[in-house]
Amino acid sequence: MEATTAATATPPSRPGRLTGMSWAHFLNDGAANYLPGVLPAILISLNLSVALAGTIMAALLMGQALQPLVGIFADRVGGRIMIALGLAGSSLGGALVGLVSGFWSLLGVLVLIGVSNSFFHPQALAGIRQLGGERPGTAMSIFMVGGEVGRGVWPALASWVVVQWGLGYLWVLALPALCTLPFLLRWAPRLPPRAANATPIAWRRHAGP
Repeated sequence: MEATTAATATPPSRPGRLTGMSWAHFLNDGAANYLPGVLPAILISLNLSVALAGTIMAALLMGQALQPLVGIFADRVGGRIMIALGLAGSSLGGALVGLVSGFWSLLGVLVLIGVSNSFFHPQALAGIRQLGGERPGTAMSIFMVGGEVGRGVWPALASWVVVQWGLGYLWVLALPALCTLPFLLRWAPRLPPRAANATPIAWRRHAGP
């Protein structure tokens, strides 16, 4: 009886919304990680030394390192708006990469991409667990595949755009995300804010053997 009650209490999976969220993950992680595919062209266009390649990549990754702090804030406020802000910021930054005029403006755009990427993931991952219903592991794996495919495809796609039309046309890659944003808030579940009396994470217990 208890097993039956627990099973009926678990919400069913929502494959349509899961597919939409996986598509958004594909777009977000693609926009946030296509830089290696166009970095040689950027260095040539801005007349930058190859020695700065590591600094440029570090600017992108430093923003993404904020995800734990963003996750704490996301738990506190709940909702789903940070998912949309993350996708919008990553795509906007990706569109601006080919339009910057100097080294410092490039770093600023890359920090924007990294921070936006950190906005997307915490609420998106929590929402996917809800959408998975009785199969949260399956839902999470599908969602993660969307992001990994984006990481793999977008550098090649961005490189193709640059070869065909030039760096100034990288904004074309932001168009799918622009078309997706109106639907994203329908796909993403609204997360409840963290209760004031919620039990804190037992860091010492989880970090132990």
